[in-house]
Amino acid sequence: MFDVSEVLVNFRGGRHVSLEIADSSPGPINLPLGSPRVGNSSYTLLAGNTTLPPKKFLDGSEAMQDPLATNLTRLRRAASLARIATVLLLLAMFIGTHIPIAASIQSHAGSTDKVAHIVAYLVLTIMALVSWELSIGELRPHHYFTVWLCGTVYGAFDEITQIPVGRTCDGLDWLADIVGIVIGLTIFRIARPLMYRFL
Repeated sequence: MFDVSEVLVNFRGGRHVSLEIADSSPGPINLPLGSPRVGNSSYTLLAGNTTLPPKKFLDGSEAMQDPLATNLTRLRRAASLARIATVLLLLAMFIGTHIPIAASIQSHAGSTDKVAHIVAYLVLTIMALVSWELSIGELRPHHYFTVWLCGTVYGAFDEITQIPVGRTCDGLDWLADIVGIVIGLTIFRIARPLMYRFL
């Protein structure tokens, strides 16, 4: 038998867990969490499929909102907000790098421009990882590689597409993008457990 708090901790760690429910009610328990069985039932908690109906007593009154359902609803909402924020950041970065700027201004940007590239791709990487993990659960090494690959390819695309608008395609800017991605991956991997404390 799992304690609800244990289930919450395990789910917040991003893992799919099984919840044992002792069925003492006269009829079967119907929860949209997998394939239920009558009696001592086992349910698999999957991200995105976590609506728990309120329990009813024999007199017809309803119990308080299930804390597990409330928590998972909060996670789904946070995942949606993180995805929206990631898309908006990506659009802002694309627009910002494709606004025509005089060559004299570009030439004086120097190291400031490289720092801006590192910071922008660092934040974008962390936002992408946060939104992905909140959507599907704990990320695996291939997820991190996918984020690195997509960020690296996008950085090259971003630099090449600046040529038609009169801006410079700079290989050093692309390298700064990759540095930002790697730093973002590292920060997320280390600080990941802290994310769930704010949800």
